[in-house]
Amino acid sequence: MRIPDNRVTGHPGRLLRVEFLVPMGVSQAAFARHIGVQSHVVSELCTGKRGVSPEMCFKLGEALGTGPELWANLQVMHDLSSANLRRKSRRRIPRLRSDASARREQPRSIRAARSPIRAVAKRRPARQTVAKA
Repeated sequence: MRIPDNRVTGHPGRLLRVEFLVPMGVSQAAFARHIGVQSHVVSELCTGKRGVSPEMCFKLGEALGTGPELWANLQVMHDLSSANLRRKSRRRIPRLRSDASARREQPRSIRAARSPIRAVAKRRPARQTVAKA
């Protein structure tokens, strides 16, 4: 799934309120009692003041029959899209490349000239053999 560039994705609490609680006619307090949390936790979640924890993902998934992955993915997409908008004003970090990939991108003639093996071979004087008599 692609992270939107120009907006923040909806908070999972909004989806909980708009798509589940309101159509089912269940109050936030009743839902909080049903899943075993305090009512202010569900209220803060529905208003977007609180994120969905992994534990809450399981509770929401079990209570609503959706599975915890839905809530975890919604929270991650919300967090990433928020961070993406904040980082647009910051300096971009260049991609890290290994030395091997940097050498592959150089022309062959530059790689040959910088080869440490050839440089050592050029510096070492040739051995002279002494003939045995």
